[in-house]
Amino acid sequence: AVPYIFKHIKSRDEASALTTAILKREDILIRVVVICMLFVFILKRQLEYSYQYFEWAVYISVLHFFIFGKICSKRLYKMMEKIETFDVPAEDGEVKRSRFNMLHKLVRILYVMQIIGVIALLYLHAFGL
Repeated sequence: AVPYIFKHIKSRDEASALTTAILKREDILIRVVVICMLFVFILKRQLEYSYQYFEWAVYISVLHFFIFGKICSKRLYKMMEKIETFDVPAEDGEVKRSRFNMLHKLVRILYVMQIIGVIALLYLHAFGL
């Protein structure tokens, strides 16, 4: 949805506000998934199977990507407040924008790694037992 929003809404500020609202709702879903994954991990911990340690490593990786993603997202939201507008370039905004862009890329990488990890866990659950 995010690339579509930025493609069709002309104002970057409006697109950013809409994207922020969507991602905050998605955050609730991610928290539910993490709690469910932890519950399944606790239940499966008592079973013996061949790829058990690999699965634990994936669980721990996804959890770390989630935690670091939350930390970076909070910093990103604070930086957004300082930038104020993305539609009009500011004189001193180039440094802030470059930092924002670097942090934004890092947050996207962390979210993609979360998704890849969750998909790997789904495959491990579906085909492993």
